[in-house]
Amino acid sequence: MLLCLKKMAANKKSALALALLLLISYASCKQPAREPENSIAYLSDPPWLQSSNTQAVSSVLESLSNENGFGYSLLKAGNESEMAALAKSAVEKNGLVFATSFATDKALIDAAFDDMDTIIACFGANSEESNVCNLSIRTEEAAFFAGIIAAVESKTGAVAYLGAYQNTSNDPMMAGFTAGAKTVRPDIQVFHQYVFSYNSPSLASTYISELINSSVDIIFADCGASIIGIEGTARSEKIRIICSDSFRYESEKTIAFLEIDLKPMVRDLVRMYLDKNLVRGASYTYGLDNKVFNYDLAAASQETKDEVDKYKVILFEFATDLPRNQDELDKFDFEYFRSVQFGI
Repeated sequence: MLLCLKKMAANKKSALALALLLLISYASCKQPAREPENSIAYLSDPPWLQSSNTQAVSSVLESLSNENGFGYSLLKAGNESEMAALAKSAVEKNGLVFATSFATDKALIDAAFDDMDTIIACFGANSEESNVCNLSIRTEEAAFFAGIIAAVESKTGAVAYLGAYQNTSNDPMMAGFTAGAKTVRPDIQVFHQYVFSYNSPSLASTYISELINSSVDIIFADCGASIIGIEGTARSEKIRIICSDSFRYESEKTIAFLEIDLKPMVRDLVRMYLDKNLVRGASYTYGLDNKVFNYDLAAASQETKDEVDKYKVILFEFATDLPRNQDELDKFDFEYFRSVQFGI
């Protein structure tokens, strides 16, 4: 009898041990392996969206990793399916993941939907997900100076904003450009045209031809690689280009390049993350006062350079809110803005 009870107790212990083992095994399968909490990754822009900022963000994260001792991974995707897989891996293995384009923003947000431990740092995504930190630049300020450059350089009195898409992300660029041009020359004509692609030179060529027919001689190109379409445009010698940061078009036609510097934003976010001060779901906005953008004006006239320098000082001192969309642009009091704010 005693032997039987001992066997039953032993079997019971074995059963409990087996159940515990199965539970641990299930838990380990259920939860993905995670690197140390402060590990950081960057899901790099796909090849068709890469800009100078792609390398800049990677470099500053690598430098910060060496300085602060956190794990850092650079993830590169060649196509959309690779991007989705890398995004899933990134949110499973890191505490903070950066994305710098609409494509990588979306991939990470989709992958992190069920993983609320990882913080996604997105530039310009305007996501409402609780684990996304939205980083944005007051692009209307950057575009304002493109408008000034265009107005000063134009010989015909007609300039244009050529965007990729007409949406809330691009509206500030259009509105800021128009405000800048009309601040310098109230009677200037400002056209708005959209290619509906970041990589369609043939469509851009058609729209550029239409703008030339409207006497436009300066285009603010915010349409990515589509601007290459100017090379196949008849009478393209009549056009000069101001490039946004979406694509650096190296040509004798280009008079200025907008340069966006994301490094100050990345440094700030990493510091807050490591100090446990990064607020989930918060939005952080940078502008002229944070020195996150500048213009390469090597091919512009001295008059243009002087005007840009003058308005940088004035805009910084007055901290004026510029229009961010067509509605705000329609209500914008240019007369007041010029005479009272700028003393013109």
